Amino acid sequence: MDKANESIKPLTPSLWESFFTLYNNCFSVWEKENPDIIKEKGLSGHYRCRCLNADNEVIALSICELYYEHHFVLFSYLAVVHAHRSSGLSRKMSDEVSDFFSKNKKQFRWLFLECEDELIDYYVKLGFSRIAIDYRPPKFNSNETVSMNLLLYKTSETLNHHQLSEIIKKLFVDSYQLISTDKRIEQQLNTLPR
Repeated sequence: MDKANESIKPLTPSLWESFFTLYNNCFSVWEKENPDIIKEKGLSGHYRCRCLNADNEVIALSICELYYEHHFVLFSYLAVVHAHRSSGLSRKMSDEVSDFFSKNKKQFRWLFLECEDELIDYYVKLGFSRIAIDYRPPKFNSNETVSMNLLLYKTSETLNHHQLSEIIKKLFVDSYQLISTDKRIEQQLNTLPR
């Protein structure tokens, strides 16, 4: 990798195409948000898109959704080009996200992450812990849900039932673009411990 490009940087307009090539290659259809929405929210500051590049090609990316009014961050996506996996880039990208969160604790109280069962151990090593709920977020462009895990970063503030309920509503409406009366929101809220 070119030493000049080893630092994680904000996504620049010249790298959008390469960014979305990696994004499209790494995620299943059900978990992919529309790239136009990501780009729009990235440019407006609602999403924080970061990348590592080599020779003007994105080799690692992260996307965080910034919920300023609700004081939380969702670490939405992390991807590394297949040829660079097991090289520490996932850790480097994850550490950059947790550093951002730690430096912005006055603005954000919680850092969340959604992941499949096979990734829990990896994220626990990075300082996340699983919230003990039956978490079933919606699939994009579908009426179905998928079993996932909702994790919280170690330096986040403690959550109460009301706060978690409000955050899940916000995630389902804003991140997954559901209407506020979608039955999947109420179904998820009914699974939360009191």
